[in-house]
Amino acid sequence: MKSILEAKIKNDPQFAKLFAEEKAVLEATEMICEWMENKKISRAELARRLNTTRANVTQRLNGKNASLRSLAAMAYALGGEIHFKISEIQVACADKEINFQGGKLIQPSRWGKAKFMDTNIEDAKEMEGLAI
Repeated sequence: MKSILEAKIKNDPQFAKLFAEEKAVLEATEMICEWMENKKISRAELARRLNTTRANVTQRLNGKNASLRSLAAMAYALGGEIHFKISEIQVACADKEINFQGGKLIQPSRWGKAKFMDTNIEDAKEMEGLAI
């Protein structure tokens, strides 16, 4: 059975875009928090290093005003740097995995290459017997 979140992501492109953005910010801020914990650096100390307030650091770590530039500055102040990658969006459907690219369904083939299907997601689910 599919979760409500998975169904919403599959059926609402605007929601899927917003979810992807929020997920990226969450992952980045979580990495920074883990780095701070491992280095035993407090928010107050990070704020001192950034020449800002603890409240500002807290807001950034909560995802407010968290630009790529501000996250990179935080990582640098902690003695690190941010690396990221872009990968295909993946949502598990029962025992199959489908990737979305440019609003079209990509069905992985046995040979590791993607097969583009010129159809919408609802039609593809019907063809493949995938149900939400």
